[in-house]
Amino acid sequence: MSCMTDFARKCIMNKDITVNPVTVEDVLSHPCKFAELDLNTVTLEQLRDEKALVLSTSPFKPETHWKQAVLYLDDAVDVMQDTKVEGEISLYPSEENSRHICIRVD
Repeated sequence: MSCMTDFARKCIMNKDITVNPVTVEDVLSHPCKFAELDLNTVTLEQLRDEKALVLSTSPFKPETHWKQAVLYLDDAVDVMQDTKVEGEISLYPSEENSRHICIRVD
């Protein structure tokens, strides 16, 4: 199937975010939280006495209708098990639509 490589990259490796279900079998690394968003602007101190409600889209939790947002790299990167991969993820509001969030991955 190597003759399909260029075509496959054009189809799935682009600047767009795709929304797909991600299963435990799809995960090749250890989980790492990179952001926690409080949708009601409640501080952690205000929630300490309450049981927190967690809405998870983790592949390690039951699937929800939210699925997961998948960001494909422009080029495939081969890594060995336990290789540390570092980068920076920036989230900022869209200037075009207040309901959208822009994501930059470096």
